[in-house]
Amino acid sequence: AKLNLLLDITGKRPDGYHEVRMIMQQLSLSDRVTVQKTDEPGIRLRCSDPGLPTDSRNLMVRAAERFFAYCDIQGGISMCLEKNIPLAAGLAGGSSDAAAVLVLLNRLFGCGLSDNELQKIGLSVGADVPYCIMGATALAEGIGEKLMILPPCPPCGILLVKPERGHRQRKSTRPGTRFRRRSTRMWIRESKPCRIRTFGRSPGRLATVLKQ
Repeated sequence: AKLNLLLDITGKRPDGYHEVRMIMQQLSLSDRVTVQKTDEPGIRLRCSDPGLPTDSRNLMVRAAERFFAYCDIQGGISMCLEKNIPLAAGLAGGSSDAAAVLVLLNRLFGCGLSDNELQKIGLSVGADVPYCIMGATALAEGIGEKLMILPPCPPCGILLVKPERGHRQRKSTRPGTRFRRRSTRMWIRESKPCRIRTFGRSPGRLATVLKQ
């Protein structure tokens, strides 16, 4: 999973979607994705959460379809998803699963694609997929696809609170969505020494601090 430490809306694109600038951090919380070749053609998915679709509405299936088309593969696969990341929580659970599928298929079929090529395929699936392939701590711009690696955050624990009502990213970033600017602050509690640092609401400022 990934967490948006900070996020700013920096502009609006001609197609109506918003440009963003954000700091993203990979978390230890994860799903488990398994992929196997099958003798029968086609893409099959089983999921531990019955509430998730297992057809092309699922980003895992979509990622596999785009990978097969990109590499001109005609074979079949069976995928299994053990879901641990909360749904509709803004933690990129679906995007990280799609990223895992692209990485696993690249190994499984021996295609030898670079991370840049996988990220290119991933971007056609979702804006967060390129980051989920890369991971770590990163500054993301554009719609989230322009990535720059940053030094890692100090070791810390993060408390995630997920309300019953979910948050759908597509609803919040679609054209016409109104955003209210708020004074957002982020605190990092460092393990050694134990102190609290606040970086205000600027991703650029936090990126500079992490670089230092």
